[in-house]
Amino acid sequence: MIVKTEYFSQADIEKNGNKFIIGNGYLGYRGTLEEFRKTELVALNMPGVYDTLPGKWTDSVNAPNPFYTYLEILGCEGKKETEILHPLKSKIVSHKQGIILDEALHFRETVFQTSQGNLTVSSKRFVSSAYYPILGMEMNITPKNPMEIVINTGIDKEVWDQFGPHLESGEASVQNDVLIYVCRTKEKGLNLTVQEKIAYSPYYETYENIENFPDKLMRIIKVRLKRGETFKFTKLACITLNQAVEESLWGLRYQKHYLMHRNCFRERFNSANIQVEGDGLAQLGISYSIYHLLILAPHHKKSASIPARGLSGQVYKGAVFWDTEIFMFPFFVLTAPEVAKTLLRYRIDSLPKAIQKAQEFGFSGAYYPWESIEDGVDACSLFNVTDVFTNRPIRTYFKDKQIHISSAIVYALDRYFKYTGDFSFLTEDTMQVFYEVALFYYSRIYNSQWQDRYILTDVTGPDEYHERVDNNAYTNYMAHFSFEVFLKYYGLFWSINQKSIIRMEDLKSKLSQVLAKLYLPKPNKNNLIEQFDGYFALEDISIEELKKRQLHPNEYLGGAWGLASSTQLIKQADVLTMLWHFKEQFSLDVLKANYEYYSPRTLHTSSLSACMYGLVASLIGKLDDSYRFFLDSALIDYEGKGGKYAGGIYIGGTHPASSGGAYMLMVLGFAGVRFEGGKITVKPNLPPPIKGLKFTVNYLGKLYQIEIKGSTGSVTGVESM
Repeated sequence: MIVKTEYFSQADIEKNGNKFIIGNGYLGYRGTLEEFRKTELVALNMPGVYDTLPGKWTDSVNAPNPFYTYLEILGCEGKKETEILHPLKSKIVSHKQGIILDEALHFRETVFQTSQGNLTVSSKRFVSSAYYPILGMEMNITPKNPMEIVINTGIDKEVWDQFGPHLESGEASVQNDVLIYVCRTKEKGLNLTVQEKIAYSPYYETYENIENFPDKLMRIIKVRLKRGETFKFTKLACITLNQAVEESLWGLRYQKHYLMHRNCFRERFNSANIQVEGDGLAQLGISYSIYHLLILAPHHKKSASIPARGLSGQVYKGAVFWDTEIFMFPFFVLTAPEVAKTLLRYRIDSLPKAIQKAQEFGFSGAYYPWESIEDGVDACSLFNVTDVFTNRPIRTYFKDKQIHISSAIVYALDRYFKYTGDFSFLTEDTMQVFYEVALFYYSRIYNSQWQDRYILTDVTGPDEYHERVDNNAYTNYMAHFSFEVFLKYYGLFWSINQKSIIRMEDLKSKLSQVLAKLYLPKPNKNNLIEQFDGYFALEDISIEELKKRQLHPNEYLGGAWGLASSTQLIKQADVLTMLWHFKEQFSLDVLKANYEYYSPRTLHTSSLSACMYGLVASLIGKLDDSYRFFLDSALIDYEGKGGKYAGGIYIGGTHPASSGGAYMLMVLGFAGVRFEGGKITVKPNLPPPIKGLKFTVNYLGKLYQIEIKGSTGSVTGVESM
């Protein structure tokens, strides 16, 4: 399947950078053109590699671009002018750009109008799925008339940084015709090495020179081409951090690397993709979402996670949020359990920092970071948004009050065991996470004696527009769940290793009373669950009325003075997220009542929102709504509809949680797949445009094919994993 555009517009540069991104978990390459530089938001983002400048926010690091290329046309007889070709300055006759989804291959074809006739430039590039530091590019140049062309190609030393610069100028050299540029991160002094080599046919009469400029290390290749003759060159690049290149792989030719990459990625894509019958738009949406998730998978490590904005750049500091465990994890645990384990291992390994954070705020146990970077450090600031009117930072309560983040890790761990049956992963380290999270919530609850119940006060739920509230329904239910999960796995682990968890006995003995009395908001006489204490007493206005009150399109709606904070209008699914997670505990009448009440009061200014509404809509038979929410989730980056600013802070980039939500909607919503008691059942809820679905899932170590036709479905075992 090909996703493409057939025209060029300067206004689409940012959108296409996200839309046509390629990557492999180790590195992401935005969908920019080879002529572009940092002003056009070129980024080769390296997730998990961070740098902080004094007085600025932390960023993930962007690497120098080894595929920077632009062309010059030398003047013909009687003309001495040199004509530089560039999409922003030259006349474009036609343009195509896109990605081949099952190959993770970026392509472009541009026909430039020059003073000597048209010139066609086409290229393909990939970030290897087989050997992670390797990138490849192929470029073809074809003039309509005879031309003398200068190809300028090499390593662009300039890097797009949001809060940088993060790289110190380094050393440039040439060894055995390989361009090498070594730079260093400013904070830790890590060596980042970019290497590039080129190949083209000796058939052409060429002149090549290498020049080291302050801002770029370039090959300058001069070639004279006949009418309609194509000059083709290929490039391989290698980007490494404090490591040597494996010569046996670096020494392979471009075509070999391309085939290795294509075969590897195609196998992953075909095994995870969902076949949709009767609806081309839904097929595009789910295949595009699965593509985005696959290019994020950290196959290169045993312990790593996925940033909230994927590989698209430094937005949100390149940090890991609850997006991974709640929205992306279901895809990986059902299609690539080893990747799911890698994501969980990241949280297990970062437990010490979560314990340290809890202590900093005066609590016991593990309080996981809202914005997690290396080793689990919380990169979240206490002033995370800028006021558009005064340009002053606004105090936000993401870092210190969104305590539901710890329960997200427990939820994902529990789902891993439920879906895989891999209890070899129930190690002492894993049990420690269950214990420390339960201990954190135990230290955080308050015993309200006059109410004879335990409560959670001064928290911020998924709806970030209402901060510092009491008894947020989602938070309370997830804390209760964390207690239950600790007790469940305590019992399992006790039979394996009693000695190692004997110190957890004290918490275990205290939780029975807490579980009985922890306040879980229940439906009122109208079947409504109040999002938090006092929510129903807030001003009840329409979204249209809120928009009339706005003085600036990017003003922040939450916080102490935000327009939404004193109203019932919410940022994203909150109660609905809780209802989906614990749907077995509520009747259809409760699900319907809350869906109808909260829907017109939800602004959906987060990409995490639509899928949760869509999942509940599928349960209550609102299939047209569930389909609409699916398209909103699946096509957000295809259409470029994501929000660009939160207050004065740029938050553009890709939305992998939304891609994960689209997968959940298709599998758990439309197909109605459930996993209980070692069996898979289906209860289809197909919206009208979709006639059928066909896909495979991994469950309890086996592969199953699920096929949905209308209102019926089948589950067939395929093979052992």
